[in-house]
Amino acid sequence: MRFGVSYNIFNGEEHLIPSIKSIRDSVDYINLVVQYVSNNYSNASEKLFEVLKEIRTSGLVNEIIEYTPTNQAPQLNEYQKRVIGFNSARDNGIDYFATMDADEYYFSYQLNQAKRFLISNSISCAVVPTFLHIKRPIYRSKLRDTTDVCFFTRINHTTKLAFGAPFNANVDPTRRLITSDPNFYFFKENELAMMHMNLVRQDHLKSKLENTPSSKNTKFIKAVKKAYETWEYGNLLEFPGKPQMEIIKVQDFFQIDHLF
Repeated sequence: MRFGVSYNIFNGEEHLIPSIKSIRDSVDYINLVVQYVSNNYSNASEKLFEVLKEIRTSGLVNEIIEYTPTNQAPQLNEYQKRVIGFNSARDNGIDYFATMDADEYYFSYQLNQAKRFLISNSISCAVVPTFLHIKRPIYRSKLRDTTDVCFFTRINHTTKLAFGAPFNANVDPTRRLITSDPNFYFFKENELAMMHMNLVRQDHLKSKLENTPSSKNTKFIKAVKKAYETWEYGNLLEFPGKPQMEIIKVQDFFQIDHLF
């Protein structure tokens, strides 16, 4: 069985290479779907071009695909990028597919165990919980976050990314992988979890907040900014739309804390 991943990229590029390295030995194929202009028509940073040059030079991924956003809802552009990545993986003979963002990390030992579990139990679709990181990689939510992500899904003639389709987990509407095969598994956090560096940025969330699909929701963006800026280690995180979160200090598992 061949496992493949597609990354959706515009910003957060400081995470991209370490994230790829966290999964590279566990997968057979990786593509990047990159846009150099955001859904809100901001230009990508120069750092993104430097990172992509390093990736090309090192041969760290199998394919880099450029995407130009169209004049449609930002979420639909995000969805189209993921569909392009999925189609390319399928065309390259991938049996199990996952879509990822640059700020997402997995522990390789958990990833490899999970892959074996999928195959041995004929699991067609899997979902994993996530843990939120804030300001530095060593600050992480004690308990799992309220959002989940699709893990590897078996590609057959019915498998597709279905925008906003009904789903039995709290997965981003652009990332819902569905298949007619009903053999579904939700990993427990002690089995497998995604470490989400969604609030860990060198620019302190500036590009993320300006270019997120929710950027027009100024009330929400202001609340996120306030939650980020006012949080200090030892305090509960008051993030909009989530219960209070206790943040604990963890090891620098991916050796990236020095970047932040």
